[in-house]
Amino acid sequence: MFASRSIRESFRNSNFLAQYLKDSNPALKPVVLLMKTTKDFRDNENSTIEAHVILELDGWYIDLTLNQFAEYQHRVVIQKKNETLGSLLRKIKEYGGSVTKKKIHLDSGLDEDGSELYEWLHDTAESLLNGKTV
Repeated sequence: MFASRSIRESFRNSNFLAQYLKDSNPALKPVVLLMKTTKDFRDNENSTIEAHVILELDGWYIDLTLNQFAEYQHRVVIQKKNETLGSLLRKIKEYGGSVTKKKIHLDSGLDEDGSELYEWLHDTAESLLNGKTV
């Protein structure tokens, strides 16, 4: 699905988080957002982002891997829509790029079923949250 290792990892991480949020509270409706930029965007905004994946949840954007791009320093970003991530999405669209809502996929384009890894991560997180050792 994705050629770049960083976009595959971003896609997988965001999908795992989206699934975990849904599993933890079925009332939550996380949305996986895939953004693809244009050369004009990268040149004019001095950006290294070609493609990236984040989550949208109840008016918030969640980005687990933003610091993989040279122009961003924060590893995990959780922001309202009017902050940095919202601005980034708007600018990508203004330059003709795309922001697409995707369904949750645990395989995340890695040509393998990610369900087993997700189950391990889910069980580990639950154990840690419940004060048990893994």
